[in-house]
Amino acid sequence: MQKFVNNWMTLFALAEGSTSMSIDLPDGIYLITFTDALFNAVRWEIVRAEVVGGVATLVRGREGTDDQGWPEGSVAYVSVTAGFLEGVQERLDSQQALIASQQDQLIGQAGQIADLLSRVAALEGGEPAGALTNASGDVLTNATGQILTTGVAA
Repeated sequence: MQKFVNNWMTLFALAEGSTSMSIDLPDGIYLITFTDALFNAVRWEIVRAEVVGGVATLVRGREGTDDQGWPEGSVAYVSVTAGFLEGVQERLDSQQALIASQQDQLIGQAGQIADLLSRVAALEGGEPAGALTNASGDVLTNATGQILTTGVAA
């Protein structure tokens, strides 16, 4: 899992193609941005760094940036990157789609449960034995509201 740290920045130098460097971050995986200047930077490189015991193993040139050489005085900092945020957005979109699908299933199941409850209520609702029903299971009544029966007591 990617880790973050607030307000961390260091000056460094690193040759193009180097895959490790000493670093003062706690153990974990970070996205580190390398740049050529603290202000008015013109070059950047995003690097995945797995830090163990003060040594970072680097995967260079991430998120469309290039593996580059960084002279003494270059700046490294930990920040949220566009790639990280896009990944978060993709996971959120996926979860929202899953939730919508589950909501649709629950709505369908709620309708089925309501139908079953009405059927149980009709069967256990205290209607007289032998009550007549139509094809939908509704109890039939006469013009005065009395329940029609087969005339046979159960």
